[in-house]
Amino acid sequence: LFKEEDRDFCRNIENWNTIPNLQLLNGNLNKSKQDKSLAEWAKINHIGNEDLYVSKDTDLSISNFRAFFTERKEVLKSKLKSIAT
Repeated sequence: LFKEEDRDFCRNIENWNTIPNLQLLNGNLNKSKQDKSLAEWAKINHIGNEDLYVSKDTDLSISNFRAFFTERKEVLKSKLKSIAT
């Protein structure tokens, strides 16, 4: 399921509580997230990939966490740069 380097990436605590892996949620959405996977939670709450700052084709499963994280980091960086200029 996981390549060893992806598994190591997921286990690295430096990738957990960082901007690309966090999103501000209102109280109800935050409570609804609980122990659900991102893919399941997004589907239940009708949250599209664009709302998560990734392309519509991005796989939200945990096995794709590294790619999700990397893409989201770049999208957020671009978004912040566009706001700053």
